[in-house]
Amino acid sequence: MNSKENKYLTEDNFRMIVRYHRNKCGLSYKELSNIVSIHYQSIFKFESGKAGISIMKLVKILEALGLNILIYDYEYGIVHNKYGYHIYQDFIDAIIFYRSERRYSRRQLGLISDISPATITKFESGTVISLGTLLKMLKGLNLKIILIDKTTMDI
Repeated sequence: MNSKENKYLTEDNFRMIVRYHRNKCGLSYKELSNIVSIHYQSIFKFESGKAGISIMKLVKILEALGLNILIYDYEYGIVHNKYGYHIYQDFIDAIIFYRSERRYSRRQLGLISDISPATITKFESGTVISLGTLLKMLKGLNLKIILIDKTTMDI
């Protein structure tokens, strides 16, 4: 594997990806916001780096732009399709599964990921979190998100 394949996606990477694919589709902020039922300023602020975004909103945007989300397990080099179909519960299930698989308590995962155990508990019970928080948890579990373009099947 080259260094590009090992790189974790950051919030800035997601900003660039959303901007690139929105422009590729020829959509304005307002047109995309009408498709995904999110206020256009939320998309603008996210793309420009002025604000974060919840994972639920991001999933809606990525789906509208034709991108699939998959979770990649570094330890075994496996892409888990089960956890990649834009259902928030799938992210929760993946975190719970890998946390128990790696035998991490919420406290241990919190220390590794720099997130409070209370945030992990809330997330596991269904509370919507920000993209940044989810990325920290995935990185703490040695997992990463892979985006696949549905039209070209490019990673």
